[in-house]
Amino acid sequence: MQQLICKISLRYLKSQKSNYLPSTIAAISFFSIVISVATLIIVTAVQNGFRTELVKQIIGINAHISLSGRDNINDFNQIINKIKIELGDNITQIIPIIDSKGMLVNPKNSSSAGVFVKGIIADDIKIKAINFKAFTAEIKNFKENAIILGSDLAYNLGVFIGDNVILIAPEINETLFGVMPRSKTYKVVGIANFGLSQYNDILAFIPLNQAQKFFRYSNQSVNLIEIMIKNPEEVEILMDRIDKIISSNIYSYSWKKQNEGLLSALKMEKSVMVLILGMFVIGSIFSIFAGLTMMINDKYKSIAILRSMGFKRWQIGEVFFLTGMIIIITGAFIGTTIGVFLSLNIDKIKVWLESLLNVKLFDGAIYFVSTLPSDIKFEDVILIVIFVLFFGILASIIPAIKATKYQPAEALKYF
Repeated sequence: MQQLICKISLRYLKSQKSNYLPSTIAAISFFSIVISVATLIIVTAVQNGFRTELVKQIIGINAHISLSGRDNINDFNQIINKIKIELGDNITQIIPIIDSKGMLVNPKNSSSAGVFVKGIIADDIKIKAINFKAFTAEIKNFKENAIILGSDLAYNLGVFIGDNVILIAPEINETLFGVMPRSKTYKVVGIANFGLSQYNDILAFIPLNQAQKFFRYSNQSVNLIEIMIKNPEEVEILMDRIDKIISSNIYSYSWKKQNEGLLSALKMEKSVMVLILGMFVIGSIFSIFAGLTMMINDKYKSIAILRSMGFKRWQIGEVFFLTGMIIIITGAFIGTTIGVFLSLNIDKIKVWLESLLNVKLFDGAIYFVSTLPSDIKFEDVILIVIFVLFFGILASIIPAIKATKYQPAEALKYF
C-alpha cells in the first residue's frame, strides 16, 4: 500500500492535459526553494567568512587579552611569569609593551602626522609580524634608534626605509633656553601593512628599551601587556583566571570588548540578512500550500475514486502530504548542494566575474578584504534545512487534512 501511495503522489506531480496550473505552481515552488535555500546558505557562509577574516585582521595587530594598569605596570616580568604558570599551554604569546602617543615629523619636507607608538621587544615583533599582511623589515636592524611605520603613515610622511624621522613626545622639557618639546630622531628600518587602513595610518613600533627611555619609564615598567591565546573565542574564561592572580590596580579587557561595536554590527547585519532571506524561503514554501490546495480541488474526482476503492481518509491525506514533502525535500537537498558548492568556490566565481566584467568587485581599502571569504558552518546548514522542513511540513499537512474531508458520494454523483 505504501508503494502505491508513493506512485500516486509522484503521478500527481506530473502535468495533466486538463489543467497544467497545479503542476506549474509545484514546479515554481520547487525552483523557488532551491534558489532560496542555496542563497541563504551562501549569504550565511559569506557573512561568517567576513567575520572570520575581519577578526583575523583585527587580532593580527591587537591582542586577545590586554592588561593595563591605572598607572604603570611595574615588575612586569613577574606578572608575566605568574600568567604563564596559571594559563600554561593556553598561551601562545605574551608581550610587554609601552603604548603611547606622539607626533612624527619628516625633516626633509616638514610633513607631520599624529602617531600611536608601541615599544616592543624585537623577538616579539618578529612573531607578531607573522600576522601582518606585508612586512618589509630586517628584525636584526630593529635596535637602538630604529622605527617601523605603518604603510599609509610612511606614505603620508613621504619616507622610505633608511630615512630619518623625528618623534616628538606629548610632554615638554624645561631647559635653560625655556620650555622645549621632547624629541628624538629615529631611522626607518621597516614598513608594515597591518591589514586595516585605520592601523596603517597611525601605528609605529620602536624597541621597548628605547620607548622606556623616551617616555620615561623604568626598565621594569610598561603600561600594557598583550596576551595571545590558542582559542580566541574562549577569551572570557581565561580572563576570569587572569583576574584572580593580578593585582587590583591592573585591569583586563578582551579583543571582543575592544571591538564590541563592530562585532555587534556584524551580528546584527547577519541576523537581518538571514531574516529577510528566511521570509523569502517561507514565501517559497507556502506557494506549495497554494499548489497543493489547487491540486486537491482539481483531483476531487480521483479522491472520490480512491475512497470508493477502499483508501482510508488518512491514506488520502498521506498522498498529498507526501506530494508536498517530495517537493520540499528534493528542493532543500538540491538547494543545499548548490549552496555548499558555490560557497566553497565563491572566491573563484568572484575572480571569474571580475575578469568577465572587467571591474573590481571588492576593494580591500573599502571592505577590509580583497577576496570574498566564505566560512561554511555545519550547524548553520543544519538549522537552515530544519527551518525549511518545519515550514514545509506545515505547508503540506494543512491541504492534506483538507483532502481527507472529501465525501466520495458527493464527488461521484457528478460523473
